[in-house]
Amino acid sequence: MSLFPEWQAEHANDPPPLPKKIRAMHARYGRQEDRKCGECAHLKVKHEDKTYFKCRLFGDTNGPGTDWRKKWPACGKFQEST
Repeated sequence: MSLFPEWQAEHANDPPPLPKKIRAMHARYGRQEDRKCGECAHLKVKHEDKTYFKCRLFGDTNGPGTDWRKKWPACGKFQEST
């Protein structure tokens, strides 16, 4: 049971919050609601045992901490992918 049932009911359909790493990119460079990271030239694809997406601007540690999602709203450094 929630201590704030009215608030919980009001926000029941809200999307989950974005991870800290993309929020940091938005704080630093701004946010482009009309673009997605998957459309950006800075997104790189790594093919290993699975396919991973990484942002060249954020960095790549070869671990899950730098995995990226194509559906995230792009940051202000967005460049159209060719």
